[in-house]
Amino acid sequence: MSTLMNPQTGPKTEEGKRVSSKNAQKAAIFTQGYLPSEDISAKQAQFEALAEQWGAQDPSRLMFLRTIEQAYLGIERQMLAERNIIEGAMQSLDMAQAFAKAAGMNPLLAMNMPSWYFAEDADETKGFAVQVHMAYCELKHLQKHFSDQLAAQIASQYPQAYAYIMEGQRQNTSFLAVLGQRYRLATPGLNLGAAVSEIAEKYRDHLIWAQDPERYEMIIAGLRSAKVRELIDWDKSNRYAVSLQNRLLKGFQGLALMDQHEQLSKTLTLPQVTKSAQNVQTVMEGEGAAESS
Repeated sequence: MSTLMNPQTGPKTEEGKRVSSKNAQKAAIFTQGYLPSEDISAKQAQFEALAEQWGAQDPSRLMFLRTIEQAYLGIERQMLAERNIIEGAMQSLDMAQAFAKAAGMNPLLAMNMPSWYFAEDADETKGFAVQVHMAYCELKHLQKHFSDQLAAQIASQYPQAYAYIMEGQRQNTSFLAVLGQRYRLATPGLNLGAAVSEIAEKYRDHLIWAQDPERYEMIIAGLRSAKVRELIDWDKSNRYAVSLQNRLLKGFQGLALMDQHEQLSKTLTLPQVTKSAQNVQTVMEGEGAAESS
């Protein structure tokens, strides 16, 4: 099972590579069933690794591997489909309006809210928003309290403001020199004001988010949970998942029984070998019925 989960797993020995090469030719027809968004090379590597693991050089074992591959692919597709349904719903205007209402914001803001507010994997952007907000606040404070005596302490007392202005500059470069070159106004105070205005204009959505990020995240998590409950039929989803898991287990059980049958056939009497073969056939017939359903 672990081999299927790891697309990097593959044959290491020369013999294993030869087996995989043959299996790749035998299994090439399966690649026609993949979707354009799926990594065919990775899927093929998974199949070849399974084939090497189970010594699948015969049609019977390849049939079991096909069942395992298709069941696992179905599980992946189900998970992706459910995620896409939720992520698509989270990007709707209705969701933005619900968030604005719950957060006590101006409803007009919902019309242009950025997608990363509602994305599940936007932690980096949301963390950057907090940093930008800190730089904005520090620049405003520095503008209000600036003095020549304070100039030497900006890096330590206003670290986010310093980082914002000095991004990409060489070490030991003068903060005031860079500030002046960047905004080209008459005094440091005016240049600091220009930096504040720049952030306010360029990062408006970031500043809004950073006003209360933990609360906003909780609101969005609640809206997401409600949307999941609304859109996903969990009974149907669970039945489908259980069906696929059963196909996986039966596939591995069939492979294990084939190995057991081959080992026993070397030592057992003919009636015992026949009974072992019947066990394998029973599993295979069960897989055939699952395929047809």
